[in-house]
Amino acid sequence: MAGLLEHSRQAGWAQRWSGPDGAAATPAATPPRESPAACLARIESWLTLARATQPGTALPILHDPHGQAVWRASDLLAEAAHAGAQGLILDTAPCTPSHGPTPLALDTHGGLHVYTPALATEATTLLTQALQRWQQGQAIGLLHLRVLPHAMPAPSLPRSFAAGIVHGLYPLVADPAERAVRLQLLASGASLSAALDAALLLRERHGLAVDVWSVTSYTALAHEARQTRLPADAWLARQLVHPTGPVLAVTDGPGLIAQALRPALSGERAFATLGHDDLPAGCAWTDFAPATQAVLDTALGLCAPDLRAQDTPRQQRLAAWASMGSL
Repeated sequence: MAGLLEHSRQAGWAQRWSGPDGAAATPAATPPRESPAACLARIESWLTLARATQPGTALPILHDPHGQAVWRASDLLAEAAHAGAQGLILDTAPCTPSHGPTPLALDTHGGLHVYTPALATEATTLLTQALQRWQQGQAIGLLHLRVLPHAMPAPSLPRSFAAGIVHGLYPLVADPAERAVRLQLLASGASLSAALDAALLLRERHGLAVDVWSVTSYTALAHEARQTRLPADAWLARQLVHPTGPVLAVTDGPGLIAQALRPALSGERAFATLGHDDLPAGCAWTDFAPATQAVLDTALGLCAPDLRAQDTPRQQRLAAWASMGSL
């Protein structure tokens, strides 16, 4: 684990998410922002095409560089998806305190598939899988892909991770250390960089074992959990059945998105969420230092009962030794 986490630090993943000076990075060239009327007109025109498109033909693509389309017309897009519309929505809006994943990320009904990949490898896998299915004549619904508008890390991932990327969750880093307290740290999109650095600090400074999971879609995980007859059969539950310990779900959207996973986990398992609305005022996930500290503080608070339980036997031994020394 330390190797990948340390590699992420040395390779400058945090800077690639934010920029060389720590400021939020912006794309080299961004189209001008549309008026609300022009934006809605473009969406309605695109939806007309998306409703009429059949698998195997040209795939309609809607580019949304400012996040306007999915914010102004989320109801229209969701309604079209539920009615069988087909197409790709490419959202490349910058990650700011006021702009996280859209209301579409809260829609867990069929036909609408919302992904927030953190790595270029994940985005490539999602696009490849969708295009292959489309060319084979299979419907893909409305695929909303939120891609960070600046350079994304592209580590080489095993092919076996592809299924997890599409389902919405896969184990990015497995901690080989055997420690009394093991945290399952889930993170998506722009929050993954801070989560990786926080995992390294939790391991080095606080003695925790930390497994890091990349969440490509909280929406897909929640939707499958709702459709599965037995919660234990859902992808999320099956992936986390063997790793033990508390679960912290971090998202670059509102914490409510991650909270939707709670029903798929054992009720006895400690669970907490951290969204962009839980960060300090005016802070975004691209503000690396405060974002990492927020993950660190939330993780330590979640693990506090287990850490105290771990310390109790040691405190009892120290008290016994002290009493023997006083005889």
